[in-house]
Amino acid sequence: MKKLAFIWSVLAAPALFAWGEAEQASCEKMAARVAQGFEDMLRYEERHISFFNYKGKDLWQIEVPALMKEVARTGNVNLISNGGFCALQVACYYADVELVRLLLENGAEVNARPMGWQGYGFPGDTPLALCVRGMTPETADARVQIARMLMEKGANPDADMMHWVWGGSAPVTPFCYLSAAPCNNAMRLALLQGGKQDIRTRARTWELNWAAFSPAVIRTLLEGGISPNRSVGQYGETLLLHLVRSGELELLKLALEKGAQTEESRLLKQHFGGYLFAIPVAESDSADTAVQMAQQLVQSKVSLKGQFGGKSLYGYYSRINTPAAQALARFFSSKDIRR
Repeated sequence: MKKLAFIWSVLAAPALFAWGEAEQASCEKMAARVAQGFEDMLRYEERHISFFNYKGKDLWQIEVPALMKEVARTGNVNLISNGGFCALQVACYYADVELVRLLLENGAEVNARPMGWQGYGFPGDTPLALCVRGMTPETADARVQIARMLMEKGANPDADMMHWVWGGSAPVTPFCYLSAAPCNNAMRLALLQGGKQDIRTRARTWELNWAAFSPAVIRTLLEGGISPNRSVGQYGETLLLHLVRSGELELLKLALEKGAQTEESRLLKQHFGGYLFAIPVAESDSADTAVQMAQQLVQSKVSLKGQFGGKSLYGYYSRINTPAAQALARFFSSKDIRR
């Protein structure tokens, strides 16, 4: 009966705003897309959302298209469907840049949450959260553009969304929800650059996976006041180790300036041989960068006396026949490292 009542309201409600043909066509196009794309979205749900079931046949093939048709007819951008959704949430989930722009220009509520979902144990996603939840490599650029548009209009980049994991669920921010996929780094950067609070305050409870972040994201976090010593992995992985292994010389300097600890844990030495053994020395790696990284670490009191696999620093690098390794062997030889 509720669905019939909603459809009747779609047919009977009077037009509320002046609404051009182009705007009507944009909403009608989304209505058709939702109705026809249900199977694709269902497969997406199985891959990425698991138990988090926003979608069902009645909601996403009947109710949401009807909502979009009513928005097209009336121009009322803040209409709510029986399931609690508004047009902006739908447009963000489907990454429709032009429709999002149209809705925002006409006063859509940027921090709206689906109504009536509290009984499921979570408040439902904002438009920005739905934009982030749908991230794929194919839609990443559009979603980043949408996220920036939303935040310019006042969307909260840290509004909780639900992350379903094995055995339960927990609220997380959109930044922490994003996986380690490389396509997500542009969205991470956009989220960091949005918001009204400083990054240090916002990230107080975040879990940081440094190895998943691009150099631009790491720089933004460090310059925003995040300690380079946060979130050490179970085998001694630190931000400093990640930067050394990645050959990120300038970020290494920045992390040391920000107080990165150079004392090597037992686990670090056991699994990676210490920071000075982690400098990349493949054929394509720069010899000059390798030596500069070693110099930075030595100046920061990283021990030269370590061994890895029974070899000293000189012995380790002298056996690798690449320009970077041979340059390091000469550098450590100049420091009187035992051969």
